[in-house]
Amino acid sequence: MAYTAFAENKPVASDTGLVVVDDMRANLMALRDYQVSGRLFGFDYSVVTGTDAAPTEILYSSGTERVKILRVWDANSPVRTTKNRYYYSSDSGGSYDFIKREVIAYTGVAVDITTTTWDDTDA
Repeated sequence: MAYTAFAENKPVASDTGLVVVDDMRANLMALRDYQVSGRLFGFDYSVVTGTDAAPTEILYSSGTERVKILRVWDANSPVRTTKNRYYYSSDSGGSYDFIKREVIAYTGVAVDITTTTWDDTDA
């Protein structure tokens, strides 16, 4: 059985009930796979600013869609990010809508994450 990727044009309102349910199920499974893998299949990854080891701006792109992540790195540890801000663009990066900010807390100087929280602060 071939893998069914997310289809943004599904379900179609004019389809019959069973087809709509199958399309929704396939899309939900694809979304699950994105979440579990931590990847956006079909989106190309690039580091815009920073370094490959410590990117401060990451861009995922597919056609005209973009997901941008702005990262703040811990000044005391080169391996920990403390904040990630997420943005979405549907016009090839011409303009971006803010999605959410993730704030990450760690145990001492270790890389063990103790909490992650989400808020609507675009800073």
